[in-house]
Amino acid sequence: MRYLIDGYNLFFKLQEELLPLEEKREEFIRLFDEVVGELKLQVLMVFDSHYQNSEDFASKRTLSNIEVSFSPKNLSADQYLLELLEWDSKNTTLVTSDRELSKKGSFLGAKTLSIEKFVNFILKKQIKHLFRIQKKRLRNIYFEKKGKQ
Repeated sequence: MRYLIDGYNLFFKLQEELLPLEEKREEFIRLFDEVVGELKLQVLMVFDSHYQNSEDFASKRTLSNIEVSFSPKNLSADQYLLELLEWDSKNTTLVTSDRELSKKGSFLGAKTLSIEKFVNFILKKQIKHLFRIQKKRLRNIYFEKKGKQ
């Protein structure tokens, strides 16, 4: 499943007002990249380019686990997300709390999740992941002790 995320929509939902916007955004992207890596999700996070040096074409960079894109000049992130869905909405979930964007994405064939539901989904996956790790550790401890007897 591919997740297209309305970047600033998620970012402003989760970030506090402590650092300048660009620093906060970069820190947020770095931390989100780590979380996504643990959960093995395929993610493209899209931001409006008017917060970045605007270019004629969408800029994209790949981190360890996610892709981050800034919409092209004169195109909002919402419009760019819809354009991406027009090309390929198969097996894609659009993550946004923007009702209009969600409705249009759904019309194009994408599944949609609100930011809140996506965050809950991530938290549940993290908990399951942590339980699996803990279970492996306990199993290893059990067999180590059994082997010493």
